[in-house]
Amino acid sequence: MEGGCGFFEKFSWTLGRVLLGRRAARRPGNPWLGTRVSTMPDTDAHPLAPDVPASGKPPRTYLAAAVAVSALCFLPLGLIAVLYGWRSARAVSMGDPDRARRLGRVARRWVVVTLVVGLLVDAALVAVFAVLGAFSS
Repeated sequence: MEGGCGFFEKFSWTLGRVLLGRRAARRPGNPWLGTRVSTMPDTDAHPLAPDVPASGKPPRTYLAAAVAVSALCFLPLGLIAVLYGWRSARAVSMGDPDRARRLGRVARRWVVVTLVVGLLVDAALVAVFAVLGAFSS
C-alpha cells in the first residue's frame, strides 16, 4: 500500500502506544477507540521504535550497571539506581530522549554512589574481621 498504512498497521501502532503508556492525542468522534487515540507519525521509521536523537544513538539508561552494582555491592542504594535506570529506559521507549538522558545521569550517579559505598562497607567488614582474628590461623 503506497501513500499510507493499512488498518492493521494503524491499529497495532495505536495499541502499542496505549500499552506502552505513551501520551496520545485527542481525536473526537472516534467510536472504535474512544476519545483518546494516537496519531500516526509522518516519518518512515517503524511506528513503535523509540525516538532517537540526532546523534543516532539512544540515551544510555545504565540499567544493566544498576542491576550489577545492586547485586554485587550494596542492595539498598542499588535499588535506587535500578529505579532510575528503569525510569530512563521507560522514557526511551516512550520517545522522550531528554527525560531519558536526565534520568540516565541520575542513575549513573546512584551507580557510582552504590559502588563506592559497597566497596567501603566491604573494606570495613574485612577490617573488622581482621581485628577480631577471623583470618588468623
